[in-house]
Amino acid sequence: MKYLKIVFLPLKRIFDYRNRSGRLEFWLYVLFSHFVITVTTLAIYVLAEAPSWNWVEPFAWLAFLFLTWMELANIALFVRRLHDSGHSGWWTLVPFIAAPISFLPTQIIGISSIIAIGLLPPKPEQEQNDDQHPEGRIPDDSVPHPES
Repeated sequence: MKYLKIVFLPLKRIFDYRNRSGRLEFWLYVLFSHFVITVTTLAIYVLAEAPSWNWVEPFAWLAFLFLTWMELANIALFVRRLHDSGHSGWWTLVPFIAAPISFLPTQIIGISSIIAIGLLPPKPEQEQNDDQHPEGRIPDDSVPHPES
């Protein structure tokens, strides 16, 4: 149950660019958002092929709004994760700045930035300030592991 709270926490903190997010919160949401995006895209594709279904366009618009909301939460999560590792949140813009150059380098930069941001360890001196914010940072060890 605690994992579900952590998965949906970035959707609640969609406009929070000041606090921090731990690696567990980051990776759970990245996996969840990629799963939801894949399922939604496949649903739109399958429904678009159905000849007798007239709701493809409204469903596509609702899916677009929902996926935009998820992407905004994803960007805020990236910024909070960068703050947790002691870096500026402006580094989130690197894939967007590289986008006009070419499609393939943008994909490589985007995927590698997701992996790099997710693997960065937190800065120990920044963990002292977590009590200043109501939600603060969810530490990676706050969720019990199966072996314990």
